[in-house]
Amino acid sequence: MSRAYPVTAEHYRKYQALARRLRVKFNETTYRSFGFETFGELFAYQARDPPLENLPASVFAAWAQATRVFNKEAKPLATFELVCLAKHCLLDHTLGAKPRFTDKKEMRL
Repeated sequence: MSRAYPVTAEHYRKYQALARRLRVKFNETTYRSFGFETFGELFAYQARDPPLENLPASVFAAWAQATRVFNKEAKPLATFELVCLAKHCLLDHTLGAKPRFTDKKEMRL
């Protein structure tokens, strides 16, 4: 199981809703689209960087561009929104990591 990653409840809910609205669902092999050769490599990276903050945005650029091309609802979204969505989906869908809310009042899902 992956480590919990720090995130605000608002940020988590926003990208959870956006993934549903855009019908984006990553699976256990999606890591290949982001430059990882194996699931274990992604898992080990997330152990060192739980929120995936140190992955360069360029890693997500091709995915963001393709998402805009194939999903008309994504066209008006800024690149940073799609980068955050991709990180959310990698953590939530691919790794199965759980959020650790950083708000003053902790929330439970």
